[in-house]
Amino acid sequence: MNKKVAIVTLDYYPAWGGVAVYWKNLFFHLSKEKYLLVAPQLTKTSKKEAAVTRIGFLFKFIWPRWLRLFINLRRIVVAEKIDLVIAAQILPVGTVCWFLKSLGFLTSYQVSLHGMDLAILSGHKKILARLILTAADKIMVNSLLTKELALQSGVKESKIYIIYPCPNIIKTSKQDLKKKYQLTSDNIMISVGRLTPRKGVDNTLRALPTVWAKFPDLYYLIIGEGDYLSHLQFIANNLPQEHKNQVIFTGAIPVDQLGNYYRLTKFFILPTRIINGDLEGFGIVNLEAGLYKKPVIAGKISGLTRSVVADKTGLLVDSEDPSAIARAVVELLGDPARCEYLGSNNFVYAQKFNWAEQAANLVKNT
Repeated sequence: MNKKVAIVTLDYYPAWGGVAVYWKNLFFHLSKEKYLLVAPQLTKTSKKEAAVTRIGFLFKFIWPRWLRLFINLRRIVVAEKIDLVIAAQILPVGTVCWFLKSLGFLTSYQVSLHGMDLAILSGHKKILARLILTAADKIMVNSLLTKELALQSGVKESKIYIIYPCPNIIKTSKQDLKKKYQLTSDNIMISVGRLTPRKGVDNTLRALPTVWAKFPDLYYLIIGEGDYLSHLQFIANNLPQEHKNQVIFTGAIPVDQLGNYYRLTKFFILPTRIINGDLEGFGIVNLEAGLYKKPVIAGKISGLTRSVVADKTGLLVDSEDPSAIARAVVELLGDPARCEYLGSNNFVYAQKFNWAEQAANLVKNT
């Protein structure tokens, strides 16, 4: 008899964060007879997805707030005869699974980790996380870096398996972006992502004066929003005034338009780093760029060694060193043949990451 598996996630469509997209794509390739996905209730204006069960996750005024999820998930486990729950977040979903198993309502559970969710824990939450991970049957991680963090938290290597994120081809529409942003050169690079300190956009901006000394026509488009935006704008405003119009903050761009920006760029740049536990678990944008035959410049950190192959699909740099970033940018701008070589390799490499294979690996481990 096949197991009945419930995937429980706080982040899911219509949200479009990394975890939400990750589970949306994996669930699409899973059997709906065996796998049930449980996500938070929708707003009145959101479209329903037939195969997804929507429940209340957190109380507003009752502590612990996750008690609402405990009650609702227990009901689902009993009614649907669930054998295994995959907790998409260690807290609070993993907490609920740990209590359900300890009280005999649940046979087994797994925990999915994405890196930062584990790295930022401290104090009693870190202790609770270790209890949850110890009692879990298996730990699903999204990268080698996340696996390393799990091992450091005391998880046995035999319990860990990797389900990589995969890039999606983004449909392109007819947009004249050069006209929209008044770009007078083809030397264009872009960054895409939530604007936080770890993304390395600040040091990329600091690298620009060195680059402009050799390629004064370079434009830099920064795509995304976040709490770090005002600081990045401050750095940009202090760059040489003759180039002030060559750094463009586009704000958030709809997903169905991002492909236009990937096509526009000479290469993609996002030299991420680790700051106070905030880290890039995998770096899926590097592979997204590959789908458009674009090379990448990325940070030389262990979590990205799977999404970027050094000197094969892109360049890895010391993300704390603006001069190193500048050298990489100048290298790609000054050598079109090498840029095309890396981009072609990245296109081939990105094809190796597909959701169907990752979903099959998940099935094998559940």
